Amino acid sequence: MTAVETSDSRITERVTVTQQQHTCISEQIGGCAHALGMENLDIPQKRIVISSRGTYNIINSNTNTTELKKSAQFVRLNHNKYWVPDSDDPSPWVQVYLGLGKIVSGIIIQGLKQLWTRHDFIKVQATACTDDPELHMTLMFEKPVNTSVIRVQPQDCLEITKNVTTGIQITISDCAMKMEILGCENTQEIGCVKPLGMESHEIDDAQISVSSNVGKKNYARLYDVKFWSASLPSWIKVNLNHKVNISGIIIQGSGNQWVERCIIEADTSAMSGSQEFEANFDGYTPVSIIFEEPVETSYIKVTPTVCHGGYCKLRMEILRPCMSG
Repeated sequence: MTAVETSDSRITERVTVTQQQHTCISEQIGGCAHALGMENLDIPQKRIVISSRGTYNIINSNTNTTELKKSAQFVRLNHNKYWVPDSDDPSPWVQVYLGLGKIVSGIIIQGLKQLWTRHDFIKVQATACTDDPELHMTLMFEKPVNTSVIRVQPQDCLEITKNVTTGIQITISDCAMKMEILGCENTQEIGCVKPLGMESHEIDDAQISVSSNVGKKNYARLYDVKFWSASLPSWIKVNLNHKVNISGIIIQGSGNQWVERCIIEADTSAMSGSQEFEANFDGYTPVSIIFEEPVETSYIKVTPTVCHGGYCKLRMEILRPCMSG
């Protein structure tokens, strides 16, 4: 069975998947079904989050010895290794942040007989068709989905044994998987937003100020390997240097600590001083908070009001309308 979950807003929608030509070999698909960057590394490693990093057995028949090796995030289509979750992981998954302005129309899976991919927002179910882990299977959504996050969760997995060099075998008894995500850019300008520069460092460290520096302010960047951390009450403020049209923010926690609710302030009467918003529900999924209308402001200040796990761990991006300069 397969389910694909995608999300940027907290909606729940069910869509279905079609299996291409009842074959496991991926085919050239027209329209909005271009590879979004798993195989060619356009999607950077920091945007791929996994539930666990499993172990696999390497059996050397020459010496009759067995070693346990740690698998990393080898979840990219056609790469020479596989992602494997821990054998005791009760609900393994891979989550990929695609960035803003993406439409997802399907996935290509490699290395499994059956899998289930899901997210709390859009669920797709299907069954894979191959016992050969080297073959591809393309699963297309009946309706493309506008999203920035997709999660793939394998189930009912098949043990595979693969010769890697003379006399050495790798036996993977868990959910070995590689994948590509299919889709295209969202070219519609209505509701289109773009990052202002926290993740890319176009916003300089000197523009960021914080009430507490337990986690350094320069770590408060979306998908940074570290994070800004503080206890309540606390705030983080980004000086934009001049008036800029702002559409909202993306907020992300870290590990088992995150901001559940926060107040966002701007120097504009359009926001009536400050407004409180729902934020994160876990430590890895980025959540977009979009204002009803863009506001013109010279700063954005985020004040956590409810935090999960004791500390308020925060990474963020600021969003602007696509049409603004």
